[in-house]
Order: sequence, then C-alpha cells, then structure tokens
Amino acid sequence: MSDTEHIDIEKVISNIEWSLEKKIEKSNAVITTALEVQKVFLSQKNFRSILYNLIPNAIKFSSQKEPKAHIQTKQEGNFFVLSVEGNGIGITPDGIRKLFTVYGRLNLHIEGHGVGLNLARKIYMLPMES
Repeated sequence: MSDTEHIDIEKVISNIEWSLEKKIEKSNAVITTALEVQKVFLSQKNFRSILYNLIPNAIKFSSQKEPKAHIQTKQEGNFFVLSVEGNGIGITPDGIRKLFTVYGRLNLHIEGHGVGLNLARKIYMLPMES
C-alpha cells in the first residue's frame, strides 16, 4: 500500500516552522517561500523529512546575524523541483558530494551527525552529480 497523497506544500512548511519555532526565534531566522507548485503527489512523511533536514541546515549554517531560508518549488517539464537556499557559509562542489554521503560533514565544530542530507537524498533516490 502506497502512502502517496496530494500534499499541500504550504501546510507542510507551516508545520515545520511550528516545530522549529524556538530555533527560528532564537536565531532571528526568516523563512520565505516562492511556491509555483503548491500541491504535489508524494509521501507526506518523506517530503516533510526532506524539508525538515534542509530548512534547519539553512538556518544553522548561516554566516549572517539574521539567517534566511528561501523555499522554492517549480515545475520543469515533467519534474517537480524543490530548492531550499540559505544565506550561509557556502559549499564547494566537492563539499556537496561529501555532505550527501552518510556521516558527511564539513564543519565538525558545528552540532550535527551528518546523516540528514544523506537521508533526504535517499528518500527519492536522487542521483549524485559527478
């Protein structure tokens, strides 16, 4: 039995903002959206897990006093595209490959385990660019 359903993306984001409320307030983070695609047919549990890994990372790795996370969705051909962008410290192409592997971390002095982005990638079997 499949757990895919029509998901209201804005509701998922609101739920994550609610669960991260203390972190958002403490860091003075600002979360913005540009949702060209507002509903998608996926597993809500998996989609939430992906966003729940990406949004806190955008906030945690900010190089600014006011961290920002910008969530964007769009349609490109037959593909649904989700992006989460922050005003962070930046990542090199080699760093991106490392971050999306299990236990892949670039900044060992910052709290984390290095599993969230690998999990997000594996949920929908996203390929690694070479």
